[in-house]
Amino acid sequence: MSEAPDMLKETQGWFASIITRPIDINSKMNPMSPSGQAMAEEAKKYILPSPTLEPHQRIEIYNQQYWWRLLTILHENLPHLVRLFGYTDFNQTIGFPYLCKYTPNSWSLNPLGNRVVEWLEKHYHEEDRKLVLNVARVDVAYNDSFFIAEHPPLSIDGSPDMSQMIDQPLTLQPTVSLYRMNYHLFPFRTEMMNEEPEYWVEHSFPELIKEEDVCTILYRNKSHNMCWEEIDLAEHFLLTLFQKGSTIAEACESLEHQNAELIHQAEENLVGWFQKWTIRGWLIN
Repeated sequence: MSEAPDMLKETQGWFASIITRPIDINSKMNPMSPSGQAMAEEAKKYILPSPTLEPHQRIEIYNQQYWWRLLTILHENLPHLVRLFGYTDFNQTIGFPYLCKYTPNSWSLNPLGNRVVEWLEKHYHEEDRKLVLNVARVDVAYNDSFFIAEHPPLSIDGSPDMSQMIDQPLTLQPTVSLYRMNYHLFPFRTEMMNEEPEYWVEHSFPELIKEEDVCTILYRNKSHNMCWEEIDLAEHFLLTLFQKGSTIAEACESLEHQNAELIHQAEENLVGWFQKWTIRGWLIN
């Protein structure tokens, strides 16, 4: 196969270098090219004018559309995070710098925001850092868990007999995520999601109720809807062990070294929890 002509490669390279540069807060293209020449002049070398637009005005449309498309995908993938900031502040604080660092390299835009937590950990250091990171983690989990494939769940006929599988390593579906925080993030998220992002620019946030050891599980149900449920600390402790590939025997041994309240919770509820986990398809082997 013959290579593309040098002129075509040069034009494509120039075009990409222009449209991927961030637009300003008013969605305007940078008036200077990367070479230092005015865009109004440099664009004439590569683009013909139209009956109504000059060359630099024509490429500005592509520059705007590139960024509007990517930012819109981020808004859709990170809906709670956007509501914490509002569209403008989100774009300037997170959207543009994140997308400049992690430019799209896949035919699909679904995973566009998958590295936003990594970016925030390195670059976001404001007072609300912990909340912003937790909100981002949950947003990413919602998006990932909706698309990720499930494995065949652990199947038990009748009532679960844990003695038959006590030494069998178990893990969780990849659609399941676990959280332990010192506030009720998911009710806070639910209330914020009831309004559009710009609503929260002008109104106070809902109350974020604080409490020690708020444990939550996020999962995809059999109807492929994302659901969440606050769970006991002991249940979270055991599910975290299974998420790492623990056996029931290993989990029980680990439980013996915990405090009396945690042990009591597990002793009172373990059979019921195990039934729930298997019925909902959370466990796999």
